[in-house]
Amino acid sequence: MRHQSDLAVISRDHGGEYASAAREGASQAIQCADRFHIVKNLTEAIQVLLARCQAEILAEKKQRASGSDEQKTPVISIEEWRPPEPAYVEKVRLARRAGRYAHYQQVVESRQQGMKPQAIAQQLGQSVRTMQRWLAAGTFPETKKRRKRQSSFDVFAPYVLKRWQEGERNGLALWREIKAQGYTGTANGVYRHLETLKQAEVRASINPERIQKYSVNTAIWLFMRDPQKLDEIEREDLVAFCQASAPL
Repeated sequence: MRHQSDLAVISRDHGGEYASAAREGASQAIQCADRFHIVKNLTEAIQVLLARCQAEILAEKKQRASGSDEQKTPVISIEEWRPPEPAYVEKVRLARRAGRYAHYQQVVESRQQGMKPQAIAQQLGQSVRTMQRWLAAGTFPETKKRRKRQSSFDVFAPYVLKRWQEGERNGLALWREIKAQGYTGTANGVYRHLETLKQAEVRASINPERIQKYSVNTAIWLFMRDPQKLDEIEREDLVAFCQASAPL
């Protein structure tokens, strides 16, 4: 075999013959696995991890279901984990609530005086359907909290939560760790999410039905394929796995 002195790197499979030939023909070159075998090795490693994590996820779900501990600290799901509401937003929200509550009190008092919903609605400038709904509820109807918008932090939330539970409280350090993993947000965004952890407990809400429908051999492709090529349901399933398990 002719010596190849100009080669710096040799990409090869795992065959011993290829390794021997590379050492003999280009001893100065660095040998590395080819692309196919790197992906193959990664796939096999994730399959092992998936099998372990799926078992842990379901076991934790059963343990939580059987537990009866009283929770004094507010608990929110990791899907709803968001920064605390800014003071000016809270002020506006509470002002609007006060106005709605005053209207509700008028509705109740008018009804007790014998007024019909149509007359009450006309008096307060509200729709009849709203009046009927308020009266049927029997209590002041709180507005539903707005659905949380997706953010670049969400995919890294399980990791940050895990590090927080391990005792890491340095926001800058956590930002640097997830930035190295691909996080594109600012350090301030991480700080704001950590403020929520000081006020409430964040837990990964587990959807066992969503996870159980996958075998290890099918779930692996959620992790190995380009996320942009997953359909909407597959992306939601991938998020469900990641939210339930920080290692995943």
